[in-house]
Amino acid sequence: MLRLVMGIIAFFFPPLASGFHLSGTLLIVILGIAVTVANSILYTLIFHRSRKKWLVKGLLFGLFLLIIYGTPLFLSNPDNELFGPQAPLGITLFSISFFIGSLTLAFLIEYMTDWFDQSRGRLKLAFISFVILSIPAIIILGSMYVEIFTEMLRKILNN
Repeated sequence: MLRLVMGIIAFFFPPLASGFHLSGTLLIVILGIAVTVANSILYTLIFHRSRKKWLVKGLLFGLFLLIIYGTPLFLSNPDNELFGPQAPLGITLFSISFFIGSLTLAFLIEYMTDWFDQSRGRLKLAFISFVILSIPAIIILGSMYVEIFTEMLRKILNN
């Protein structure tokens, strides 16, 4: 999703594009997987047991992520690429991506929860998968918060 957003921005503002590389794409894919697992844990802890429909939970979680991750990202202005003529398009597309990801996550968790609840074997599989995937996700989530509060806040204050 992030690579698609960057491609759209590069299409409309070619002189501002910093280029696409295989290593950068691979890094975004790996980071995307790790952030998705970390966000899944956050969603489960905060919103999963709510009686609201998955659509409402997804929109609320998207807003939560936009505030927690998007605001520091937008204000830190990495590599001075966010502000300028491409800013409205870039900020809009990145903001929308938080909501698309959150809605997808809410739908999939709702669907998978119903599927796992149908048998004890599936429930055991869910528990084992959760334990295996939680350890790296918790480490990544913790390091993201450390980076936000140590590096990004410094960049925000310096801008």
